[in-house]
Amino acid sequence: MKWSPIRRVDKQVENGFSNSTNLLKIRIELSQNPPDEWIQAFLDAKEASKSSTIHPPTINGKNIYITSPRDKIEVYIKHIDERIAGANKYYENTILPRIQQNEASREADENRKRSRIEKAQSELDNID
Repeated sequence: MKWSPIRRVDKQVENGFSNSTNLLKIRIELSQNPPDEWIQAFLDAKEASKSSTIHPPTINGKNIYITSPRDKIEVYIKHIDERIAGANKYYENTILPRIQQNEASREADENRKRSRIEKAQSELDNID
């Protein structure tokens, strides 16, 4: 499986909330659609600094949505970057090795099957 770490590629203000001009909804685009395990690690945020004042992000496809006070946007983006880095680290260290091991096992099984077929064909070809 080819894997490249997910990164933040764009950020856009979606809108301000009508009940508070201080809060903004921001969409952060990722470089690719993340796998489910990556999303869970991102949401768990074990690697990110914890702050009870940061509104939790949501994620939909390759977009992360945050609700940030205008004067805290930089803090929120840094927090999202920490979550992305943590999710990449978790995925690369925990999930990717399992996927690669499963792929290697599957490939080895296919090679054994192909070898048995080739051997049987060779034996068949040698029968007069």
